[in-house]
Amino acid sequence: MELRYATCVAIACLLLPASAQSPSPGGKRGARITFTDLESSQPGRALVEEIAVPEPLAPGAGVTIDQMPGWPKPVGSHFQVGAFRGIVLADLDRDGDQEIITSTTDGFIQAWLYDGTPAPGFPVATEHLPQYAPSVADLDGDGDLEIVQTTRGPDNYLGQLIVLDHLGRDVPGFPVNINDHFLQGCPLLVDLDDDGNLEIVVAERAEPIGYLHVFEVDGSEWGGNWPLALDSVPASSPSTADVDGDGEMEIAFLSYNSCYLIDSDGVVMPGFPLQIANARFSYGSVGFGDLDLDGDLELCFASHWDAPGYHAYHHDGSLVAGWPFDLEVWSYCPPVVTDIDADGELDILGGQHGWLTGPAKTMGALNRHGQLKPGWPYVFSDGVLGGGAGGAIVTADLDGDGQLEIFADHNVAYDYKGFVFGVDAQGNDLPGFPLRPNGFSAMNGPTIGDVDGDGDYELAVISFIFERAWINLYDLGGAHSPGSMAWPVYLQNERRTGLTGGGDKLVVSGSADLGGSAQLTVLGEPGSLATLELATVTDRIPTPYGWRLISSPSRRILASGAPLPASGELGVTLHWPPNPALAGLTLFFQGLVQDGGSGSYTNLTALTLR
Repeated sequence: MELRYATCVAIACLLLPASAQSPSPGGKRGARITFTDLESSQPGRALVEEIAVPEPLAPGAGVTIDQMPGWPKPVGSHFQVGAFRGIVLADLDRDGDQEIITSTTDGFIQAWLYDGTPAPGFPVATEHLPQYAPSVADLDGDGDLEIVQTTRGPDNYLGQLIVLDHLGRDVPGFPVNINDHFLQGCPLLVDLDDDGNLEIVVAERAEPIGYLHVFEVDGSEWGGNWPLALDSVPASSPSTADVDGDGEMEIAFLSYNSCYLIDSDGVVMPGFPLQIANARFSYGSVGFGDLDLDGDLELCFASHWDAPGYHAYHHDGSLVAGWPFDLEVWSYCPPVVTDIDADGELDILGGQHGWLTGPAKTMGALNRHGQLKPGWPYVFSDGVLGGGAGGAIVTADLDGDGQLEIFADHNVAYDYKGFVFGVDAQGNDLPGFPLRPNGFSAMNGPTIGDVDGDGDYELAVISFIFERAWINLYDLGGAHSPGSMAWPVYLQNERRTGLTGGGDKLVVSGSADLGGSAQLTVLGEPGSLATLELATVTDRIPTPYGWRLISSPSRRILASGAPLPASGELGVTLHWPPNPALAGLTLFFQGLVQDGGSGSYTNLTALTLR
């Protein structure tokens, strides 16, 4: 198959010389990075084009946003296979702080403490190339997180499915080799059979087609209708939601030619797979949202080739009125489906690759009817370099005004420093943006969180150029609130579900140090009733509200039937006595959120006092 690139103007292209692989004070120049699409015989390969830049770019509003102490971290990268889809922030060691977790295409799964110290057991070497970010969750309900990673070879072969525990050790039954084939995208972690454990859904590239597989936490593979054969090579990460309200999870996935919607038994839903004339799909994914306010969910995704655009379909495969929204150039950008301006209706954020030079339409915000919102698209007006956004766009309410700030990658660099954009809900630049990390931020996008528990936001992002990459961690400020991070990471949460509100409903932050304190936050709809429970032992107890994962004999009630306020957040602060005898004690927490006669248990979370 021929190599196809997401570029719209034919130009002479060249690989940068070795002298250009790191920023230099002299010889300033521009560069733009593009990637082969997923039908290529060498998918995901990078090509860098030098661009003459007549004048420097304007600085970002006279405000400097610094990186955290100990950052950035220089790491390695494969010469032509760069990292995709960014970074995960999660508490591996149960101390209340978040670790910075990612993979690098020189063959490592990486994790650091927020001060830049490597997390215990990391980095972990991989046999093949981990191009996509890992997914992270507690797969078996024991209170410890697992890291799930796909890998690939330089071409179409040699991938594995890797599962590590929180100390970087292989979970029994892994790694799994799937026919010596390349695995595409981030794994999806979802409980498909309602047994309290999360299954792992991954895509195998078996050119000229592909397969979707489901694995248990012990490495055993589902049979029956699984694996599901696709009509062409896999082109996205899988995502999941209960689209029709029947209580069962469906899986959405893009092959190169088609959009699939699949039930938990591996049966393709009526109306799918669907094709769009002259459109193809690469690197994107499906986001979900109730666009027409009828109580069920629609599917949103982007296309490229001769019909680039953003699309919205009902779960029966019919087109949503007002869609598609046509683009002028290709898009590899996964959509974000959330309410950016607090008007009570969902919006869709998406990027495009942009023009080669000149002011470029980098990203846009659409209302639920498929129309551009006022102030959009965002045009990089200083952008003599052109370019656009193809990575994961993320959102959070930094200033507490109820509207979301929006952050995105870019596929150009000036003097070998890239761009990370930050804008408000009306598309205006935030003070201090764009950020300027070394190398390209392309195809990654930022991740937002509070890594050190100090109550404000940090932004993590990968940047790279050929054999070099950097893990960047910026201190943004703002007042952190778990419920304000509407879409803080690729596909909304570390399990990669692709649905606003689809992440953890119980969040812990603060400190596990004796004499300190931690904050537990239960998330849900305002007016719902929240219960918060503590135990020192885990269990697995079926209830009408799902699985209770903490033990009855040691259970203590911290809050019972407390109504969630208008913010949708119920916070409980726990103060740890300075008693050395408590050091090493692990406390497990789980919430229950009830609304009328329905309800569900939250995720389990844990802290180990020290």
